[in-house]
Parts: sequence; C-alpha cells; structure tokens
Amino acid sequence: MTTLLAALLVLAQAENPDLKYKPELGISVAKPPKMEEWGFKDGGIFRDPIACVSHKVDTLHIEILGQAPPDSAGQNAAYWNVKGSLENHWTGFAGNAAFKDAKQTDFKQSKLPGGGGGGAQTWYVSGTFSLNGTAMEHYAWCFVGKESKVVYIVTMTGDAGMYKKHQKVADFVLSTIRCYKRPK
Repeated sequence: MTTLLAALLVLAQAENPDLKYKPELGISVAKPPKMEEWGFKDGGIFRDPIACVSHKVDTLHIEILGQAPPDSAGQNAAYWNVKGSLENHWTGFAGNAAFKDAKQTDFKQSKLPGGGGGGAQTWYVSGTFSLNGTAMEHYAWCFVGKESKVVYIVTMTGDAGMYKKHQKVADFVLSTIRCYKRPK
C-alpha cells in the first residue's frame, strides 16, 4: 500500500507542476496554482533545502530542511529533540557573519499555519536581522513528521514586511506541507 501511495504521488507530481514531492524524505509542498509570481527554486537563504517556494519579485522564501531519523547506531539522535533542534537552528542562523544584528522576537510551541505538516505540534522561532544593509525577518517551525519520522525545519525568510504583505499566499504554501511514509 505504501509503495502504491508513493507511486501515485510521484505520478501526481509529474502531472502537477505546482507540487514538489520528495519521497526519500517523505514530504511534499505546493506552490499557489495559477500564480506566476511564485515558483520553486533550488535554494534560497539556506544551502540544500529539500524544497524552496519563493516569490519571484519580492524577497520571500519558504524552505524546508530535513534530518533523517537516527539510525541503529544512534546517529542523528540529537535532532529528535525538536525544541533543541530549533534552538540550534537559531544559534547557527544568528551566528552567521552575513546576518547582522540578529534578534530573536519569539520562541514558543505552535503549529504551521493552516494545519500544514499534518497539524503536527511544532516549536516556532521568529526574529529580525539585516543582510547587506536590508532589514529582514526570519520565521522557523520545527516538527517531526508522524508518517515519515523525519525532523523538519520549515523556514520563511524575507525582507521586512514581506510575510505580512503576502501572508494569505504564504500561509497557503505552509498549509500544503504534507508528510508521507518514506519508501524502504
């Protein structure tokens, strides 16, 4: 049954250019249909995201990062501390020399907008920083996909005010994040 579901999702992605599905990490995300100013990119702020949906004119990137579950030897076990993973994400982000004046504005338990990620309970962090003299904002949610058993960090980074400007569409993208059982 799992193999059949994975095959159907791969077929759906092939037929639907608005869907990005990554079976090896058990996740999919959609971009808004019939909105040419939004598209998939290979990368945004972070190197090697699983998927990135971004605005083509304004600076607003929604990226999904993932960490496979621990193996039998316990590799990656630290990532299963979702709160700790998000704290480490912010520490690494704020410590990046390119991001100046990073200030955390919120850190709490939350959920992805619109029930994304299967409605999983997340830890959420937000903050501000500057990049090349431009005021920016950063939001991140961290959760474990129930079906995939992968730890995901979903980030949204953009110029100051871009999330508010594009909130309806950005929340739509976040709501389309789905987790699936990974193929064996």
